[in-house]
Parts: sequence; structure tokens; C-alpha cells
Amino acid sequence: MSEFKLERFKFIWKGDWVAGTEYNRDDVVRRNGVSYVCLKSHTADADFNTDLLAIVPGSDPELPDPRWTSMTEGKYF
Repeated sequence: MSEFKLERFKFIWKGDWVAGTEYNRDDVVRRNGVSYVCLKSHTADADFNTDLLAIVPGSDPELPDPRWTSMTEGKYF
């Protein structure tokens, strides 16, 4: 019989995104009214867009390698 680890099947809410924080796959953060899901474990850069728009180092042509993907859209006031 197979074993299932439930932590692999759920998202983990981390609240507002914070630079320099270590995030793991399936962590969820809020940034400017949008929720994002972490795609791979990493330490957050000082600029969120650096992680969001990351590319594979040394790739030519540049290949996308984002650390986040949007989960829900919203409004930020």
C-alpha cells in the first residue's frame, strides 16, 4: 500500500512576501493584492520581480525559471 504525505498536497500560507525569507515549494504569499505560489525553494531576493521573472543562468536564448506563479488576482489600495 502506498503512503501519502499530506503536506505535499496543501498550500502553506506565509502572509505578506518578505525579502530575504526562505520559501519552499507550495508556500503562498501576498504581494500588492495578488497571491503567489512558490514553485521552487529559494531565498527571496531584495526585489520580488527578480524572483518572479528569473531566467536559467547562462541560457541562450534566455529560458524562464520563475520562482513564483500567480494564484489569485486582487486589488491593492
